[in-house]
Amino acid sequence: EIDPRKQLGSMLAGTDTPEKIAALQAIEKLAPALSLEQWNEFLMFGFDNPDDGDNAVTLMHYRAGRALLVAHPELGDGTGSEPEHDPADLAYQACRSPEMGTYGEDRWKHWWMIACETAGMFEEMPPDPIERNLRSEDPDIRRAASEALAKRGGTAPALKPLSHVDIWLAEKQCKNDDELAGAIVALLTDPEAVARSAPAGWLWEHPTEVAALPLAGLVEEALDSFEDPGAGASLTAELDWLVRALARHAHFDGTAAAIKRCLAHPNFEITCSVIDNLENVSLDFAPQLFEIARSDEGWRRAAIAKWALSRSEQKEMATAIKGAGLNDRKLKAWTL
Repeated sequence: EIDPRKQLGSMLAGTDTPEKIAALQAIEKLAPALSLEQWNEFLMFGFDNPDDGDNAVTLMHYRAGRALLVAHPELGDGTGSEPEHDPADLAYQACRSPEMGTYGEDRWKHWWMIACETAGMFEEMPPDPIERNLRSEDPDIRRAASEALAKRGGTAPALKPLSHVDIWLAEKQCKNDDELAGAIVALLTDPEAVARSAPAGWLWEHPTEVAALPLAGLVEEALDSFEDPGAGASLTAELDWLVRALARHAHFDGTAAAIKRCLAHPNFEITCSVIDNLENVSLDFAPQLFEIARSDEGWRRAAIAKWALSRSEQKEMATAIKGAGLNDRKLKAWTL
């Protein structure tokens, strides 16, 4: 019979984060299967957290330690985790501290799946990770949140993940452009829809007046409930495409307030999603855009300068440029 302890020790001592997580998950499952003597040998030199800066590893370390203590109370505090003194809600809150995080989309996916799973295991833990991810566009994270909710006695809402197949079907079924635009907007605004980047992307490519107000409303709603994705994590594709599509609809009535919020948003990527699509943005936003350009020396400044120069012959833009203390020469320098 193969003894897994040597391999587990090697995985915990390595540098690969997914391996550390997998090892801790294995320890959690094997806790009741191996004897107290076997675990005492494994824990001879302690059971330290293999990466106390990574929130997914840290939460799994807590769970593995707790599983060992539940299976073998005689281990005492050698696992570094005592269930009665270290409840799951405190462990989760510790993992959400600013000093702890992760980097890379795959690593954040690990975190949210583990956080959801943990919330399903321990009712004393706040349901935050479940509530945040029930509508995730990632099917694996969404499934983890739904399963966790079920373990807590809840029922996940019925949802319709959207894809380019839905766009293709709408194109096949609609008789003209107006009917198609209405069908795409209906897909986008369906309260059961998730993963809406496909219809948002279609509207980015085909701006239409009928979509302007719905897009503005969806973006405002997303900004109201926005939670920073964390260091090393990008905006969801859905929010990115919603903001991009909104910017392409900026010449229609009813979009100005949402665009203004996006440009003033502290999240860099939300602002970038507008600046990368300035062609239809009103001249009324010139002062706000010039303020952004002054504080940025990268592509955002260049994009704003090119946008302003392309309209510099219009009276409103000329006035805005002068009011900002700029001129064509300065703007041209910003494009370099």
